[in-house]
Order: sequence, then structure tokens, then C-alpha cells
Amino acid sequence: MSNLNDNLKKTIDDLDLDRRLEQLSQFAQKTVADVKAQAGSLAHDNRDKVDEWVSKATAKLDERTDGKYHDKAVKFGAALGSAVDKVADQRPAGSASPAADYQPSPTATAAPFPSHPYGAPDAGVPDAPADGGAPAPTGWPDAEVVDEAAEKAWYDK
Repeated sequence: MSNLNDNLKKTIDDLDLDRRLEQLSQFAQKTVADVKAQAGSLAHDNRDKVDEWVSKATAKLDERTDGKYHDKAVKFGAALGSAVDKVADQRPAGSASPAADYQPSPTATAAPFPSHPYGAPDAGVPDAPADGGAPAPTGWPDAEVVDEAAEKAWYDK
């Protein structure tokens, strides 16, 4: 079992997964922050439209139900307004007109993320199958290349 753990650890080290996961985490955090800022700017800039829509919806509901659900509609409008205000609080600080001033950082400043999940293909990994066929190179290790004796020994334990 120790050999399996050592092999797994070596593979993780060879693939540099720690660094790649950290890059992915940083990229995801940056993207979430940008989305929150953009949503906050939109909510701030369109707050009056939301209030207008809620007023129209409340009036239409009152008209169709003879005011039976007016209190619930007003309560919903207040809760929706509060939610929009919370989203608007996520906009960038110090911006009088956030939608006009806010520019997300260009992707060039983000850490580069390789197009292939494990970086460039290894030179020693064969892309063509043993039977002579030639599929398109993927850079992934060939699943058919297996040390059968080691695999059998592992299953026989």
C-alpha cells in the first residue's frame, strides 16, 4: 500500500497539481469577485426600475384580487428591495457611477492556465496505439500501456 501511496504522490508532484489547483482557485476567486462587482453595479444603477416594476406588479395584483393580497405584495416588494440593496453593496467602492467606471481586470493579468489539463504532452508518451492505428494526438497517456505484472500483483494482494 505504501508503494501505491508513493506512486500517487510522485504522479501528483510530476503533474504539479498543487500549483495548478492554486492557479485555478485564484482564477475562480477573481472571476467571482468580478461577477459580484458587475451584479452590484447593475443592481445599483437599476434600483429605480426594480421599484417601478414592483409598483406595477402590486397594482396589477390589487386590481385582479380586489386588494386581497396587497399586504403580501408590499411585504414582497420590501424584501425584494432589500435583496437588491444587498447586491448593490457588492459594487466597487468609491465609484459614483459604477457601471460606467468599473472595468474588470483584463485576462492578461490573470495567471496563465494551460489549455491541456496537464500542460504540454510529455515527449515520452506515445500517442499512437500499439496496433498501428493513428488517432489524433491528445497528450494523454495511452490507457493500453500497462505494466500487467505490477497490476496483477496489486490485485492479488
